[in-house]
Amino acid sequence: MINKRYITVILGILLKMANPAIGQETPVNASVTSETRLLLQNLHDMAKNGTMFGHQDDLVNGIHWKYKKDSSDIRTLVGDYPAVFGWDIGKLEINDRANFEGVLLDEIAKNVKLAYEKGGINTISWLCYNPVSPTETAKSTTDSTIHKLFSDATNLKRYDQWLDRVANYLKNLQASDGQSIPVVLRLFHENTGSWFWWGKKHCTPEEYIKLYRYTVDYLKDKKKVNNVLFAYCTDKFKSRREFLERYPGDDYVDVIGADIYDGPKNHETFITDATRMVTTMTEIAREKGKPSAIMETGYRQMPIQDWYTNFLYPVVRGSGLSYVMIWKNARKSAFWGTYPGHIAADDFVKFSQKPDILFLSKISRHGVYRK
Repeated sequence: MINKRYITVILGILLKMANPAIGQETPVNASVTSETRLLLQNLHDMAKNGTMFGHQDDLVNGIHWKYKKDSSDIRTLVGDYPAVFGWDIGKLEINDRANFEGVLLDEIAKNVKLAYEKGGINTISWLCYNPVSPTETAKSTTDSTIHKLFSDATNLKRYDQWLDRVANYLKNLQASDGQSIPVVLRLFHENTGSWFWWGKKHCTPEEYIKLYRYTVDYLKDKKKVNNVLFAYCTDKFKSRREFLERYPGDDYVDVIGADIYDGPKNHETFITDATRMVTTMTEIAREKGKPSAIMETGYRQMPIQDWYTNFLYPVVRGSGLSYVMIWKNARKSAFWGTYPGHIAADDFVKFSQKPDILFLSKISRHGVYRK
């Protein structure tokens, strides 16, 4: 009788031979800085210890404050910062001083540096305006934008100029020693939804892939942006096929993820649905040799007292995810996490004490940007 374990080992070897990406931590851009390369390696390595906790706009916004130096609702609650800090630079392309939600881009740059020098990880999304109709926001639902972009030289020139601004911003994210700060750049996220101009109903898979690849090639090859890892991020998805339908290819993606929110319409099935999506996503990630993450989650106004320990934790526990990021605390009418005095605050403290939920102090001891 053939030993089943032997078969498993042989299949694993054959799979690696067929797909050399498995088990490797090779960045899309071969010219990335050593710190950026180590970041990719450690996104893999940290997932062996647990899941890092992240928070959008953590250092610039809280329920009762804005731009208050060294402040954090998370730190106030648990005595520690998030391990991952999320930002968005949408509206940079149109030369605005603030992003789409009014956060000053200079403040974001300053706090990217602060987060990095504390030992944290920075991830940046780009809610880009419509390059064909440049007065329309990312939430433009005009069809065929990508087709029109590549079929009109004027539109494409405008988009190139926008990419120049993004490239300059990213390259100028520098630490005190002058070194470029590594970031995970999340391009054209939530593509399985249709609320952005790059969404599922507004372009074909081929058009989406063309846009994603063009953007990556422009930033890394033409603009020499060498401090970026590129992330592919869907919204909710029903199958492996849907998740991969617009995947631009292993040579264009460093990190894969999805945005998986809870809410009144899907709360009863949140654990089941989210677990299914995470299982599918982490299987794909292992096959491709890439780290994976829930890149946005939360529940608007967070009305569930035990959400962190009894809804989020069962999804991420033992999942192999590198990180999970809660959306921002902006004000009492718009928050997705918790804060001191909130009904879920005590539960969040319990969640933070789980040994496999990693906050800043746990990852900085390992040295995310050092061997």
